[in-house]
Amino acid sequence: MIEDMRWQVLLFAGLLAGCFETAGSADEPSNLFGDADDVDAVADIDTTTTNPPESGAIDSSALDSTPVDTGALDTDTLDTGTLDTGKPDTGKPDTPPPCDESKCGTVPGGAKHFGLVDRSTPCPAGYTQTDVVEASATDGCSCSCAVGAKPTCPGNGAIPTAYGGTASCGSTGSLLTSVGTDVCANLGFAGSLDKFFKGTAPAPIGGACGVTPKTDKPAVTRNRRLCEPKAGTCAAPICNTPFLECVETTGACPTGFPNARTVGSDFVLTCPACTCGVTASCSGTLTLYKDADCKGPTTPLAVDGTCVAAADGTNVSSFKYAPKPAVASCSTSFTTAPGTRSFIAARQLCCR
Repeated sequence: MIEDMRWQVLLFAGLLAGCFETAGSADEPSNLFGDADDVDAVADIDTTTTNPPESGAIDSSALDSTPVDTGALDTDTLDTGTLDTGKPDTGKPDTPPPCDESKCGTVPGGAKHFGLVDRSTPCPAGYTQTDVVEASATDGCSCSCAVGAKPTCPGNGAIPTAYGGTASCGSTGSLLTSVGTDVCANLGFAGSLDKFFKGTAPAPIGGACGVTPKTDKPAVTRNRRLCEPKAGTCAAPICNTPFLECVETTGACPTGFPNARTVGSDFVLTCPACTCGVTASCSGTLTLYKDADCKGPTTPLAVDGTCVAAADGTNVSSFKYAPKPAVASCSTSFTTAPGTRSFIAARQLCCR
């Protein structure tokens, strides 16, 4: 059975070969059976096909015409990453400025070095800060006086008199004695007036002053600050305005720091005693009468210690005296004074 099938295949192959040879050339003899070479040729691939095998090349006409993303950055919004050249970050710590203490004084051995400044100014970095107070040299004490109880001018008492032909009233007159305000009294003699007269009223009685002492501590208080450099800290900042360079040491102030100043955590201001004295004067009116018992024509004269014109030649024999209100004022020997400063936790500084 197998031999019959092989025979049929060979026969069919031979027929096909004969057909192709006939078509290719009429001169070539046909061979119905062929040979081994002819059998191998049947198995070869027909290279005369009109459809060439796929070469593997990409059909360029079929490619997507959309541009390929080349990876270029968008230069419109690209952050260039430029650093701020004003303050480049070098990654290195800041270098402190050199310490120039050429303007500082020579600090004595063992003395503490300070800068003294108003409290509104902070201490430099690296300094110990201590708030203190200082007292100015201006007056912190005052005393005022005012008339409290007003003195009175009495209606009774002795009234010295003087007279004369000129305004000097150079002649001493009679000593008149008033027994009360507007009480009639006889002169004890009959006399006449000269051209000028002077009378002195009885002295004032009583009177007192109201005393108002004032201790004005805020007016003399200065809020200050001590700045002490820590170990290894440059002292240059406290050797310039607004700082006052000082040292704290015992004994007398050294040559380079001659000005002594006292500071403390606080101070008590003590003022001198405030005393006042009242000053008063009295005056009145002396009315002279021609007749005894204060009758007849009258001649009023001012009694104020001054020489006044009188009715020359007028006869008089009685009088009355009426005082006026006292004129008073208060005075004191205390004007102003700085007062005594007693510091709490006092510290003596010596400054340049």
